[in-house]
Amino acid sequence: MKYESYLEMPREPKSKDKKIWQDYFKKFQQRFIHNERAFMLYRTTSFEQKSIKKVNNEYKYLLENELIILSKAEEKYFRLFKEPYKTSQQIKNEKFQYWIPYLTRVDFVNMGAYMGNDVSLILMDNRYLVIEGRLDKDYKVIKAISKQKLIKSLINLEIGYWSEVYHSSEAIVEDGSSWILKFKCIKNKKYKEFVFYGDNCYPYNFDDFAQIAYIKDFVY
Repeated sequence: MKYESYLEMPREPKSKDKKIWQDYFKKFQQRFIHNERAFMLYRTTSFEQKSIKKVNNEYKYLLENELIILSKAEEKYFRLFKEPYKTSQQIKNEKFQYWIPYLTRVDFVNMGAYMGNDVSLILMDNRYLVIEGRLDKDYKVIKAISKQKLIKSLINLEIGYWSEVYHSSEAIVEDGSSWILKFKCIKNKKYKEFVFYGDNCYPYNFDDFAQIAYIKDFVY
């Protein structure tokens, strides 16, 4: 199997030409897409906890540096052209951040050969009830989380940067598992749903989300 390498950062333009700067940001976006695909391949083909942690940490470090450099470049762009510029990933994240305070329900479901636990977080009286269910047991409330605490934790995770689908077509895994995660939000009469799906692969910081949502024994 041929593994793709993570791409290096594009060089920041020295020019004051707007089109050159916009092309630079497009390269940034293409790099993000390529690196996300490479991460999914690395992640899908990592099975031991040690190697999974290594892959996650490497990608986390890559993303954090990318966002710092991107932020500085956007500041320069604004100073030069007196208008903001944001990548599609940033716009997507801001949309998620906007809606998440209106979160009413979260549903996580495991599917596949090795079933973990299904978990729902349902808003009731300004707190979220964590409801856990397994195939061999009845559903039960295992925890209550304050709305303020959960919303703050989810915003800090920057889930809006996640891909909608975590799957590598280049990797073949037998007896694997799939999962689906839904965030349901209601603001006044407007409804918004964010859906993420994975096949033998999770986002780099999904273990942090699993802790927040009290998802135990999920299949890495």
